[in-house]
Formats: sequence, C-alpha cells, structure tokens
Amino acid sequence: MTDLLPDNATDQEKAIDRAVGSRLSGMSVPISQLWVVQNCPVIALDHLAWTLSVDFWDPEWSTKTKRSVIAASVGIHREKGTIGSIRRALASAGYFDADIEEGGAGSRIGDGSRIGDGHRISNVLHWADYGVTVRSPLNLAQAAVLRDILNAVAPARCRLVRLTTSVGLTIGDGHAIGDGSAMGATYKFDGVNDG
Repeated sequence: MTDLLPDNATDQEKAIDRAVGSRLSGMSVPISQLWVVQNCPVIALDHLAWTLSVDFWDPEWSTKTKRSVIAASVGIHREKGTIGSIRRALASAGYFDADIEEGGAGSRIGDGSRIGDGHRISNVLHWADYGVTVRSPLNLAQAAVLRDILNAVAPARCRLVRLTTSVGLTIGDGHAIGDGSAMGATYKFDGVNDG
C-alpha cells in the first residue's frame, strides 16, 4: 500500500497526496519524534503549530522563536484568558520583560491615594482595558504582530488600548530612533500612532 486514500479518491486528492508525500518522505525523523518540538524538522514546524492550536503564527519568525511559541502553546491554552497567559505569550515571542498594566491597577485622581512613591495615575481607565510596555524597539509591523498575539490570548472581555515601547521607535532597517533615554512610541489601536 503506497497511500491511505480510498479507491474513489479524485485526481486532485491523489496529486495533493503525492506532493505532501514527497515533501515528508525526505524527513529522517521518526513519526513519534515529530511531536517533540526540539526534534521536529523545520519544514514540519508549521504543521506542529497547527496541530497544537498555536493561536498566532508568523512564518517570518526565526526557527528558535517558532520552537519557543510551539513549546509554550499548551501552557498558554491551560491559562488562556488570564494575565499569566498574556505573560507567557509575550515571553514565547521574545518579550520577556514586558510590563502589563490592567485597568484599575493604578491610582486615580480623587480616590484618596497619595500620588508619589509607588503610586501613579493610570492611563488605563476602564476595568477591561489594559496596556503593555515592552523594552525592545518596535516598528509598526512588529507592533501589529504583537497586538495580534495579545488579542489571541487575552480574555475576550478585555481590550488592548495601548502598546508602548520604552526604548524608541524603529525604522524599516531595524535601527532605533533616539537614544532610548526617553519614552519611546505609543501605539493606540484606533489606527492612530500618537508616538
């Protein structure tokens, strides 16, 4: 038996089977090892990500990032809809030192709290809003990818209202604008970049 197709398979199904079969026949990894992220061949990583229900996948990621995102997928799904899943998703995409500000987390004017040491006025005013600050330069495309990752794992009732980079906005060639000493850019998700 050369394939698992039924006798009544169409010519198109047979052609697809031959194409996939020729692609996969060149792999020297046993099938049981395809489920092990570190042993899975690079050409099969997108299939493994789909199988493990990775919420957001960027084919442009490095192989290391792809493996990290796949490895974190089960834990993310276990905690999905929590602040922990957001932190885990950010870390798997390489943003280990991101700060997340939840609505209601900061002091507000008129609530009786002393503004000063350890207190700040929150820019996230609604309880379901949250903001993220990363300490890596971002360009607009990276900010959009990060927004999509966050939207995939955040609770459905919450909305990302602000994504801030504290080291500066990058231009197309990856160089940061500025020296990083001042607050970088803030991306608001109504289509306006106010940074």
